[in-house]
Amino acid sequence: MFRYVLIILFSLIISSCVVPEENEYESGIYYDPEFIGELRENALDTLTIDGTQYILEAYLWRDFMPACPPDGQPLIAVNYLVNLDSVAVPDRFDLILQYVIMEDSVWVTEYGGTAYSPAVYKIAGKSTNGPKWGPLITVDVIARMKDSETQTDYLLKCDSVLIIRTD
Repeated sequence: MFRYVLIILFSLIISSCVVPEENEYESGIYYDPEFIGELRENALDTLTIDGTQYILEAYLWRDFMPACPPDGQPLIAVNYLVNLDSVAVPDRFDLILQYVIMEDSVWVTEYGGTAYSPAVYKIAGKSTNGPKWGPLITVDVIARMKDSETQTDYLLKCDSVLIIRTD
């Protein structure tokens, strides 16, 4: 009898698990053309705040050095929010999320880790452990930036970014 109760209980637990739908978040990748369309529609090439213009620079690569797995390391991305006046980016701005778009797929990830900012007029965001897309293909990159003073989020885009290969 106890065995039957355990089997029924186990069956109920398994059946209560929610199976994600096709377009739900899965390992940082969305398969959702509608969501991607909304991102593209709302992202700007150049953002103007208080009379100052900002753009996004994006660098993406996959490492295929001899110590790497034969199919290479996952995607790495470094993005820069760049003040076009070449003056320091205000501390109130932060890069918070990155969207890398390849066709109907988008890698969504928070910026993390340390990224070197080569100048005061750039702030850097780094993302690692992305999908194994490419190399030598182009993708679109969109960054979500937050202005902590106004509590406003902005989307900046950088189109046709080449994923390079390091050997």
